Amino acid sequence: METIALPDGRTLAYDEYGDADAPPVVFCHGTPGSRRSAALFEDCSARIVAPDRPGIGASDPDAGRDFDSWREDVAALTEELGIDEFGVVGFSGGGPFALAAGDAPGATAVGLLAPSGPPEAGPTDPLTVAGRHAPILLRGLFALQRPIVRWNPDAALSLYTDAEPASLSVPDGVDPIEVFAEDALTASEQGSRWLAREFALLSESWSVPNPEEPVKIWFGEDDENVPPSVATAVAEATGAETVALSTDHLETLCEAREDCVSFVSPSA
Repeated sequence: METIALPDGRTLAYDEYGDADAPPVVFCHGTPGSRRSAALFEDCSARIVAPDRPGIGASDPDAGRDFDSWREDVAALTEELGIDEFGVVGFSGGGPFALAAGDAPGATAVGLLAPSGPPEAGPTDPLTVAGRHAPILLRGLFALQRPIVRWNPDAALSLYTDAEPASLSVPDGVDPIEVFAEDALTASEQGSRWLAREFALLSESWSVPNPEEPVKIWFGEDDENVPPSVATAVAEATGAETVALSTDHLETLCEAREDCVSFVSPSA
């Protein structure tokens, strides 16, 4: 793990994966999630820079955070690392944050993998209702998740897919059970308050950020976490090209990760 100091004094934590000499790509993790899920990009031809959002992992909280403030954080991170041009990838709840980061100086394109959208774009579910009206319940759920994952690491992966771990397309030597157990535990290192606040942000009505750079979306027709209608709504709001796959939530990430990175790569 590495850290930088942001202009307002907060610390932003990040990991790097992939090829350090390849074009840079900023990865925006899911909700709940953390920088650790970017391990699935280890074999991609890109320098994957994966920061934790505020209050998650080792990044300091930002009580007023929103999509715009995340764009500023990404701009500060890439400037600190001396990155002039970079692609942006967002998975699941990281989708709207990736779209916002697509307007940061130097961003060349945005690729979205099973992205979240405004709550009105999909069917109402209990978690969204809790995020909007009773975020304290979400804090309890996320707090309970931590000991469950410690006791049973498989539980974290089961939140994203019904597929057998061995069937997932992941880099050689990467265990998806281990990755998503670490992802869940890292996400809640500072407790469940900030995870719940981010989920509450996504549960309210919001306008889809629409960067000037090209956007492409990969989504799963069998995705029960983020239904296809949500990806379609995000595509309509951004003018994005879409690719439909016969996959569930995590399978979409695993199957499309290389194509997504290739699309957003500054050298593409």
